[in-house]
Amino acid sequence: MNAILIVNREMTPEELKRMYVGFDEHTTENEVDIQSADRFSFTATYEDKFIGCSSGLAYKNGANYSGWFYLTDLFVEKEYRIISVHHQMYISGNKGIHFDRETINRMNHLNLGIDIDQYVYGNEIE
Repeated sequence: MNAILIVNREMTPEELKRMYVGFDEHTTENEVDIQSADRFSFTATYEDKFIGCSSGLAYKNGANYSGWFYLTDLFVEKEYRIISVHHQMYISGNKGIHFDRETINRMNHLNLGIDIDQYVYGNEIE
């Protein structure tokens, strides 16, 4: 039997389609509802200045979102970064984090909540 090769290249459209079908097959074989995901992006501003952005995935079964938003990308301009823990960037809630009405309504419509964790330890960025 030949060795399995891991190749450094993008998947072909056919391979990508097979991957998705394979995940769905595995999901249904394990009696789990098939989920889809929508990507949502948010922009952070301070005094009308762009200071960062985030995006992530909201999963749903059919038309109903699960209530979880998985943050996949986060960028914060250096001057607004407060701490760094294991190479991750965090912003300080002490300065206030505000969501405009449109963002809150959008998240509410998707049945998504906000969960802000406090850090226990870390090093301040200088």
